[in-house]
Amino acid sequence: MLQYAKRPIDIFQIELTNFCDMDCSYCPHPTMTRPKGHMSAEVLEKCVSHSKDMGKDRVILHHFGESLLHPKLEERFRQVKEAGLTIQFATNGTLLERKLPMMMELDTPFDIILSVHQWKDEPVATYWQALAALQAKTQGSKVRIYRAYNVNNQSFFFCRWVNAPAREWDYLQGCNFLRENWCVVLWNGDMASCCLDCHGESVFSNILMPGAIHTVSIPWRGCPTCDPYASRK
Repeated sequence: MLQYAKRPIDIFQIELTNFCDMDCSYCPHPTMTRPKGHMSAEVLEKCVSHSKDMGKDRVILHHFGESLLHPKLEERFRQVKEAGLTIQFATNGTLLERKLPMMMELDTPFDIILSVHQWKDEPVATYWQALAALQAKTQGSKVRIYRAYNVNNQSFFFCRWVNAPAREWDYLQGCNFLRENWCVVLWNGDMASCCLDCHGESVFSNILMPGAIHTVSIPWRGCPTCDPYASRK
């Protein structure tokens, strides 16, 4: 039975698509068991409208997939632009140069994080050169491209979730999703309570259902154990 919150749930990020064109060693995406698809205009409109109602000034458009693979990407970006929100997403970069002219022409704020994984087998300087070249192309526009968190001047560094021991914590103290009543909205509108849940096991409602925004984010087995990463070495 669903529980109901004293305040509406807060959308942390939005999955435009769960298709991906890479096979990163740290990611469980290749083992994904849920159906693949692309977010519809109806689902995104619900997400954007609710985000505005919650006082947000931006939306994060990524989860388990490469957002730039959405076949109606420009239409979805225009929806967010018309709502007056900044667009933020992370990308592996394989399609970024091709999509930049469209984003720059939209003349709306973009904050883009360039993942390192396309360059992980090359010298770190190659990544910095690629980033600088992309940033040069966007000078004078509202598109801003930032480095990934897991790179410095000398090396790439990757999360050690697979090798980390199971963590012991109090759910309501340790997880922002539970403490702040956050959720991820998947491409089909399903609302998941964990940003590490690749398979949709933590889904507790759907954004298109009446009353969905008043439901409570639920504990999921992945929260203390990082189980979804155990199958990827």
